[in-house]
Amino acid sequence: MPSVAAKELKNRLGHFLRLVRRGACFLVTDHGRPVAQLAPLAEQRAHDALEDALQEAAARGAVTLAKRRKLSPVRPVRVRKGAELSTAVIEDRR
Repeated sequence: MPSVAAKELKNRLGHFLRLVRRGACFLVTDHGRPVAQLAPLAEQRAHDALEDALQEAAARGAVTLAKRRKLSPVRPVRVRKGAELSTAVIEDRR
């Protein structure tokens, strides 16, 4: 694992964060002694692995990837205190 001095990391943080987003890991040193590890979050690595697997499956023709944009955020339904949920849903649809 490559190492980076804390001073260099501070001066070039944006550069190192871009590398980490792409999956790189770094050992952060202070005066030559290891003090921390800079690595992508486990969830991000899992997400990237899933994306890679989907791209490979699409290249083989095993799946068809969606062509449209992501779904818009869900708008919460306001419920009056004491009202039934079904009534609130019907009112929200109007």
